[in-house]
Amino acid sequence: MEMIDLLSRIQTLGYALDKAADAADTGRNSPLEQARAFLFTHLAQEPVRPHRADDVLELLAPSPHNHLNWEQQRALVLEGLAILRQVFLRKAPLSYST
Repeated sequence: MEMIDLLSRIQTLGYALDKAADAADTGRNSPLEQARAFLFTHLAQEPVRPHRADDVLELLAPSPHNHLNWEQQRALVLEGLAILRQVFLRKAPLSYST
């Protein structure tokens, strides 16, 4: 995936998740699960990322110790998408950041 496609996907996922208001929609195709999968695919693979990114990934990882409600998960995923966008923009040529 090219950088512009990745940035576009982040924006699309963030918008869909921001507009999602139904905590009952938690299936594989829900905005929350799509964005979470995208984060674990791309943010986890970034060799240089802020420490907060590791915290977000750890909190979102399936664990018997983490019991986050839908709103908390949604907030963490939105934060993770914002972090990933910042990471990508640091690597992108100037023409992508405008």
